[in-house]
Amino acid sequence: MTLKDSHYTTVIMSQPETTAGPSVRKLPKSTPILIVGGGPIGITSAIAFARYGIESVILERHATKLGQPKAHVINNRTVEILRQFNLDLASLRELGLSDAESGAVIFASSMNGLEYGVIQSGGGVATAREASPEAMFNVAQPLLEEHLLQAALKTGKVTYLTMHEWQHCTEDLTTKEITSTVLLRESNATQEITSRYLIACDGTNARSRDILQIPFETLTRGPEVVLHYASIHFSADLSHFRPGLLWFILNPTGMGVFIAYNRKNSWVFAIQYDPSVTPTATFTSHYLKDQVFKVGTYTQSYHINAR
Repeated sequence: MTLKDSHYTTVIMSQPETTAGPSVRKLPKSTPILIVGGGPIGITSAIAFARYGIESVILERHATKLGQPKAHVINNRTVEILRQFNLDLASLRELGLSDAESGAVIFASSMNGLEYGVIQSGGGVATAREASPEAMFNVAQPLLEEHLLQAALKTGKVTYLTMHEWQHCTEDLTTKEITSTVLLRESNATQEITSRYLIACDGTNARSRDILQIPFETLTRGPEVVLHYASIHFSADLSHFRPGLLWFILNPTGMGVFIAYNRKNSWVFAIQYDPSVTPTATFTSHYLKDQVFKVGTYTQSYHINAR
């Protein structure tokens, strides 16, 4: 079973970053478009609607963005879409890795051990630039989200509400008006909002998928398989190692992949685990630091950003 055919259960071991707190704006009684989920897809959708003069409300159930860097590759076609929105792509690129830093995927016994092989990715390859006017690049998802959010708010057409959790909805079959119930997580009260359209951008395992009865289908139409990963976010200056976006580590003590977000201070090490063998309670800061030390870098000069 390949990874693309599976659900993921990720143990996130990093602390929330300091970002904008809960919105002081109130939930309006109605909006043309209600967007569930304040991630990249939700915010990008709001920007697209704003370009046509259409207002929208984004509901984000969390108070802040997680410190976990999460996704990091922005593909060529996505960059082309963002360019159409007149976003400041130059400053966004500067927040992530340069082409020189992200051009390689490395397979090794450790970051300072035996190198098995290297694959050059398409970010800075000339043929990739010929296929698209915009090259793909790498930037941590929370930084992308903040960049998109500021662009959305500047339109004056987008209301972004944190600590607002979409619960369920009903539709008037005559007027086609949708009434959604929203949990205000600060007060634990509920409030209703009507909309002409409802867009669910809250993820694969979202509440909206179940309530709206949107089935999940694997790419091969086969059975769903749950894979469990521990995603370890740590701070370390590993810039003295060979530049590379991904380091796949294969050695007798374990396997995993290092993901570079900032080679001087922000990395993620992801390992697969079986909860029947390794319960999530096992993942203490000491255990996680030991995993990074044994499998990858053999250095003490780093800090695990863990609970």
